[in-house]
Amino acid sequence: MLSIVILFFWVSVLLYILLGGADFGAGILEIFVGDKNKTKVRTITYNTIGPVWEANHMWLIISVVILFVAFPSIYTSITTYLHIPIMILLLGNLARGMAFIFRHYDAYQDEKSQRFYNFIFMISSLVTSFFMGVIAGSIVGHQMQATSNSFLDTYIFSWLTPFSIATGILCVIVFAFLASTFLIGESTTEEDKAYFRKKSFIFSISVFVWGGIALLIAKVTGVPFIQEKIFISWSTLSFICSSISLLVYWKFIYSSKKWRARIAASSVIMWMLVTTALFVHPEVVTFKDQIGLNFINSAAHPLTIYYLGWALVLGSIFIIPGVVHLIASFQTKS
Repeated sequence: MLSIVILFFWVSVLLYILLGGADFGAGILEIFVGDKNKTKVRTITYNTIGPVWEANHMWLIISVVILFVAFPSIYTSITTYLHIPIMILLLGNLARGMAFIFRHYDAYQDEKSQRFYNFIFMISSLVTSFFMGVIAGSIVGHQMQATSNSFLDTYIFSWLTPFSIATGILCVIVFAFLASTFLIGESTTEEDKAYFRKKSFIFSISVFVWGGIALLIAKVTGVPFIQEKIFISWSTLSFICSSISLLVYWKFIYSSKKWRARIAASSVIMWMLVTTALFVHPEVVTFKDQIGLNFINSAAHPLTIYYLGWALVLGSIFIIPGVVHLIASFQTKS
């Protein structure tokens, strides 16, 4: 049953990156478009994510609940040493939700308030995505310092490091890549489709370029998992699969079937996540002093794992069909 719980955790993380990431990426994308295209992007974005944006956070909730119930020591370590970036992430998410709602349902709809809400939506999307990547980089990159007696070392320099910052930037680029890809299929004119294809292509190149830079930063700053495990056959194979998926994606962005490009883009990110997991295997949380926590040595009581596993299996029977129906109900025809 432990394997089932672990599987559900990684699947929920992947789904949040793909669906929630595309959600955040839509706000990031607004920053990188010209003034004449901002209204168009905002309209398409709202029509696309408006009905389902709250549902996307369900996957984050599931993954957090799994950590809290099944792997309490992992949950405690993350929320203790990384509580500052987590708090910024939560506040950014709150501000983003507020801005998204009020810029469409503000009773006055005057130009000044719209500029304010649009600014908050874009900046909070960027900040939230960045700190999500910072947290991920701190968790897997031996950045946290559990044995330090200094406040700065324990609670600031556990996440304010070159590798964590590079991972944060990578997360921003990945989310923008996903958003631009998803919005291709939601565009109703060929001009709009071509516009998002161009953005998507640029961000797809940026993902791999900055991913390479992040690896270089990790090597220069001495992140241990890069030095020790980068040549492991399975992680190398998953990286190759990610590269192949990117080539397939470049072919499918010109396809009339919107789901081909989306599946290919999702495959790129999935294999990147698999590569990361294999880099740090078997640890999930890694500390600077080499102490590691994994799903085996951090698991709760077997009875807790047993009931949680069954709850996840039975819950998925109701949740997954409902989510599929929700997304399908608001899809535009292509």
